[in-house]
Amino acid sequence: MPLEQLPSSSSSKTDMELMRAIHSVNPYEGFDTTGFRYDAQGWNSERQVFKDLIDQVCPQLIIEIGSWKGASAIFMGEYLRQKKSSCLILCVDTWLGGLDSWQDPKNSIRYTALKLKQGYPALYYQFLFNVIDRRLTDRIIPFPQTSIIASRWLKQNRVEADLIYIDGSHDEEDVYLDLVHYLELVKKGGVLFGDDYGDAATGVKAAVDRFAGERSLAVEMKEDQFWVISKE
Repeated sequence: MPLEQLPSSSSSKTDMELMRAIHSVNPYEGFDTTGFRYDAQGWNSERQVFKDLIDQVCPQLIIEIGSWKGASAIFMGEYLRQKKSSCLILCVDTWLGGLDSWQDPKNSIRYTALKLKQGYPALYYQFLFNVIDRRLTDRIIPFPQTSIIASRWLKQNRVEADLIYIDGSHDEEDVYLDLVHYLELVKKGGVLFGDDYGDAATGVKAAVDRFAGERSLAVEMKEDQFWVISKE
């Protein structure tokens, strides 16, 4: 389908078209689950703030930047299913790991989780398995791409979201660029949010404060770690 013909993301028909527009073949179909077990290890992935924002915004589309093994997307997906919502979750990630994943080959959590095969990360397949295992393949769409290129694709296709979760790189400049590119994709009345705001070891707080200050936006802090910016 030509990009200019993709309709806005508001109906169940469009939900199917969003998956097809990104993947010519459904990435879940024919997946060989041999050798996998459910492992959705993550950080701050099952916090009340996810449910509160879903209840507040009543989203039709959620975009997540930085998905790792899918823990937060799965948590939101299961809550949306419980609410009988038709909302989709678009997960944008390279699944190659961030700088912190590659700094220490002895790190049993971040480095090992990359599941290197011939030196190349296979983390994406763990993500797919986790989504399949939780029966959320009709709700969670993976988009294996950089956040910046994904944002350009979404703009070209006129796709906007009610809720956008920024949790990719923790480098200040990377976070700042994600904020710049994805605020444009938040619908009016929607929310842009993320975590690690209370972690002094990351550049998240500096990026969020700089971005919000330049645009006179209010930043609300929730649960000691999460920052929230509402788009009025």
